[in-house]
Amino acid sequence: MLLLAILLIAQPTDTVRADSVGRDIIYYGGKRVIFSAKTEEVVLLDSAWVRYRDMSVHSDSIHYDVKRHQLSAHADVLFTSGSENITGNLLRYDVDSRKGMMRTAYTTVENGFFRADEVWLVREKVLDARGGSYTTCDRAHPHYDFYGPRVKLLMDDVAITEPVVFKLFGAPILAAPFWMVPVASKRRSGLLPFKIGNSSTEGLYSKNIAYYWVINDYSDMTFYADVMTKRGIQGRAEAVYIVTPFAQGNINASYIREWDTRQQRYSVSAAHRSDRFFLGSQLDGKLDLMSDATYIPDYSEDQLEWLKPDLFSYGQISRSLRRVGSVTILAQRKTEFARHIRWADFPSVKLSIAQRPLFAGWNLSPSASFLHHTADTLDTTNTIVAARTRDLLGSGALGISSPAYSIGPLGTATVSERVSFNEGIKYHNDSLGEHPRSISNALTANMEQRFMGTLGLTEAVSISQSDNLRDTVPIKVAYAGSVTGRATLYRVYSLTSYGVRGLLHTVTPTAALAYEPRVDSGPLFGRPHLLDPQIARLGLGFGNSFQAKVDTSGTKRDLGTLNLATSYNFLDSASNPLKRLSPLTGTVSLDPLQGQKLNLSVDASAGFDFDSLAFSRSYSVATTFNLNRISFDSARVERGFQVGLSHTYIRSPAGSPAHMITGSAAFAIPGWKLSLTDFGYNFAEKQVTNYGLLLTKDLHCWEAFAKLQKLGTRWSYDFEVRIKKLPDLKIGKGTFGSLLPRIGE
Repeated sequence: MLLLAILLIAQPTDTVRADSVGRDIIYYGGKRVIFSAKTEEVVLLDSAWVRYRDMSVHSDSIHYDVKRHQLSAHADVLFTSGSENITGNLLRYDVDSRKGMMRTAYTTVENGFFRADEVWLVREKVLDARGGSYTTCDRAHPHYDFYGPRVKLLMDDVAITEPVVFKLFGAPILAAPFWMVPVASKRRSGLLPFKIGNSSTEGLYSKNIAYYWVINDYSDMTFYADVMTKRGIQGRAEAVYIVTPFAQGNINASYIREWDTRQQRYSVSAAHRSDRFFLGSQLDGKLDLMSDATYIPDYSEDQLEWLKPDLFSYGQISRSLRRVGSVTILAQRKTEFARHIRWADFPSVKLSIAQRPLFAGWNLSPSASFLHHTADTLDTTNTIVAARTRDLLGSGALGISSPAYSIGPLGTATVSERVSFNEGIKYHNDSLGEHPRSISNALTANMEQRFMGTLGLTEAVSISQSDNLRDTVPIKVAYAGSVTGRATLYRVYSLTSYGVRGLLHTVTPTAALAYEPRVDSGPLFGRPHLLDPQIARLGLGFGNSFQAKVDTSGTKRDLGTLNLATSYNFLDSASNPLKRLSPLTGTVSLDPLQGQKLNLSVDASAGFDFDSLAFSRSYSVATTFNLNRISFDSARVERGFQVGLSHTYIRSPAGSPAHMITGSAAFAIPGWKLSLTDFGYNFAEKQVTNYGLLLTKDLHCWEAFAKLQKLGTRWSYDFEVRIKKLPDLKIGKGTFGSLLPRIGE
């Protein structure tokens, strides 16, 4: 319909007589041309055509009245404007009045085809059609169509039909007194398709009765109504706005006062981001509210929504302070339904001062923060607070750091120190509790050396001090030192098998010695016993990575890694030296197959206990495999199969092992596809945790599917027949819900 209007309207506004000054030339032709000078008429016969600018008419015969500026074409008419075409049996068009009519009109429109017995251009950008029909089926006799005896089209706005009849194989099935459909190339306000059905819990229903409102070029809103004869009327609204870079976000809300339970239930979710907020700040936030834990699962058709475990909302404002630093103000709240806990930070403030240069490359880094934290223990309904704790915590810190000093053969050296002060007030059920106040300091010095580009050595020493100013306990002091050595070694193997054209093996051995002496309580620096360690440990690591060059272009592909680590504790019992050595842990990650059709990856970790000379009881293996042999021909018909598997095994000394396999599969032949959309089996509990089966049948312009899903103890099934290009128009389980059994819902 829209295309037809464009073709009829897209004619010149300056059309005058052919011999007038300034008139564009009209070209015409045919195998036989008859011109009547007396009546000023031209008749074109046999392959006749007329062309003006980018418009043309082709037909068996064309009659053009030069005096009246009227054109008529008969039999197999093809009207073309640019790259768009419309066909019919008769075309009449008046150039001066810009009105026209075409009979048996047929054209391609958005996602489908439009036919009409007659189409009239009654005035500029307004069309009337008689006996109009729309379908997405490309057959000469379509499987279905939407028929309207009277259709009015407001160009680039909306199409209105009254009434509208849905026909299946030419037989009327459903009807409505009128309908409005947006037909603009841009977004336009209008009604949207809805669905009707029947359910034992909801009764007769009509869902997604919607009006789409285009507010402006940057925002729109959709209003929904779900009418259920047993539950009531649920109102919903969705809003989306994008005003880059100032703001973007969305708002979703729903509300219902249930007729059967008399409960008022609601949900509100929103997200917002603004990179240019007040006074140059940035705003980022999320809102998530719900009346009760089961509201969304009760009404949602999305399986993922069934498992929504909590609610989380936050709002954050951050601003960069020119030449000073940045400030962040955060408010957040979370409700955990299963644990009956609700906590909130309101507010949390962080002030970070940019590094301030002092002298000779030294820098100063101040920061401060404040936190008001509340934690509520809720009753089983998650509505009444049984207990509450409230904390007010403030802290400030001042850091100083040096540049990297070059000290000749000893490499480079850096020094840093950080002093922090913390104070808080804690309440329990609104009663004053603790009032902590503390101060701490950490001083660290590092040296780093590099040799021949492959060897590295790092030494570090530190002292840390902390004091609780609310008690008389002496200052806690700790000293620490460490030495870390590392190397990076390479080896290239000239392999030319299985498409590999070279293998790079990178080895990174590391050794780290950590030492902390015992410190007695004392004045500011305590009393360290340098030869009496409380920590003395040597850590050893051996990393391996493998990279191959594949195909003729030498593409590099990472094949995997193998890492080993252990440590030796010098303080373990000397009677049994083996106890000093911690278990050797190893992790491996392999990606041997990385093709578009075949993928395989393996991740594993395990340990070896030197004490018992046996592998440890803690290990894990995760394997992922995917084989995709589904192909499409030129008509987009699917053939082949697909299999995806993921296996996980995690064992720990405490508790039973976690042993799961998940996967998906599909098998397709022309016209049919059977899919295992998801599958999970828990070997430890010997039960299927979830699965989903989907059977799809291609019905040309339609498609039918049957679906069965299980998640935990909850089951659901569904079946539908729907139009491919108009998926909201469907007939399925919802239509006959009260007549069908409910399984596990």
